[in-house]
Amino acid sequence: MKRFAAQPARDAVARYAIRHQIPITEVALVLGVDRSTLLRLHTRDWLRFDAADHIAIALGQHPSELWTDWFAPTELDDPYATTETATGATGQRAFAA
Repeated sequence: MKRFAAQPARDAVARYAIRHQIPITEVALVLGVDRSTLLRLHTRDWLRFDAADHIAIALGQHPSELWTDWFAPTELDDPYATTETATGATGQRAFAA
């Protein structure tokens, strides 16, 4: 299961609390995020992808705005990635320029 660093979310939640002038203890209530989720955010170094997604959306952001590695690279990101055939042979995938 993919995990994301908690620090970007911690920073975003703190900015939200400052911007809206509410104590950090009320952020969960205002955002509609479970208090245990915010507790994990402040006590762990990592968040599961579903918690990270939920927090980002509650803050009005897409998760990729907080985590630049939100989208996993695919072979389409690398046109020279090797491909494996049904027989197990590998080769270069050809793309038209």
